[in-house]
Amino acid sequence: MDLQQQITDMQATLMEQQADILELQRTVQHHQHAVDALLGITSFYSSGTSAIVQDCQFIDNTDVNFIIGSGQHARIHNNVIAMMIQNAFAGYMMDNFNGGEDGNFDDLWFNDNIVDCGASQCDFAIEVGPHPWYASTNILGGTITSNTVSGGGCNINVYGG
Repeated sequence: MDLQQQITDMQATLMEQQADILELQRTVQHHQHAVDALLGITSFYSSGTSAIVQDCQFIDNTDVNFIIGSGQHARIHNNVIAMMIQNAFAGYMMDNFNGGEDGNFDDLWFNDNIVDCGASQCDFAIEVGPHPWYASTNILGGTITSNTVSGGGCNINVYGG
């Protein structure tokens, strides 16, 4: 293959990648209104998708500010999860929804987040596992490191993880 053909092929690949990026931007804009209306976030299943949650704020949401049912290869970092007025069971939770999801967090990283439960507004700032609520199978995997955690009745609880 000559140099001109290589350049043409690279330009075609670049144009395809740019089209994919534009489609992703349109999809994000389309769903932004639904995201704005959420009371916290519940992620049922992100295994194998390398989900990324970064630079988000979850403030004063009910039950659990941010809960995830599985998350292989997920990256959750540089977020603020805070309960300032509203009470909650947990700020952040890794769960399996009583066995409704597989609870597989292999290669998940939850790092460099701030979990602030104010004046004990959360029972658990970070809850790893389902057992405070139900006796389903244990979750597995995941790394939680380098976070700033404060104000929970229990700041970090591992029960069923």
